[in-house]
Amino acid sequence: MILMIRKRIFLIIIKYLLLLLAGMSLMPILDLLSVFSKDNNTITSDMVFKVKYFIEGSVVISDKSYVPIKNARIILINDNTGVIMQSGLTSEKGIWKTTVSVNRDPRFKNRKIGTITVITVADGYNETIHFNVPVNEYKNTINHKTIIMNPIVAERRNEPSYKNGEFHRFTVFDMLDYYAELVGLKKQPENQNYGMHHWSPSLKE
Repeated sequence: MILMIRKRIFLIIIKYLLLLLAGMSLMPILDLLSVFSKDNNTITSDMVFKVKYFIEGSVVISDKSYVPIKNARIILINDNTGVIMQSGLTSEKGIWKTTVSVNRDPRFKNRKIGTITVITVADGYNETIHFNVPVNEYKNTINHKTIIMNPIVAERRNEPSYKNGEFHRFTVFDMLDYYAELVGLKKQPENQNYGMHHWSPSLKE
C-alpha cells in the first residue's frame, strides 16, 4: 500500500514538473495534496437524539414542560449522497444513540464539520424533518440533538413540520414519502378528522 502511494506521488510530481515547464496549470498539486487529506475529509461523531413533545398550557417552560416520545423512528440521510445512513427507534426515555460518519462540509473552512438530514416519525404525531443538522460542529465527543414533535389533534391542520430548509412544503412532503417508502414504513390509522394520512415508525411485515 505504501509503495503504491509513493509511486502515485512520484508520478504526480513528474506530471506537475512537465506541466510547469509547459506553462500550464498547477492543478496536479491538488491531486498531490488530496493523497494526504483524504482521511481529513471524513467526520465521525457520536450523536444522541432526544425526541419529545411540549405539553400545551405549560405556564413555566422547563424540562417538566416536555414529555419524551418512545418508539419514535429516526432516519438519518447523508446530505452528500442522499443515501439513508441509519434508522432506529427511541428508548422509553425518548433517546436514540448512534455514531455518524459523513464527508466534511467544504463551506466551513475553519471547522471540521459535516451535515445530515433527520426525519422523525412517531405514532400519534406529525412527522418532522430537520435539514442541515450539524455533525461535530463544536468538536464535541458527543453531539446532542433535541427533536420536538407536534401531536396530531383532530380538526387541526396536521402536516409534517420542517426546519432549516427554504423549500415549499409539498417538496418536503414528497421527500418524506420517498424515504418512508424506502425504509418500508407503515401508515398510521387513517382518520378524516386528522387531515393527512401520516407515517408510522412501524415497518411493513
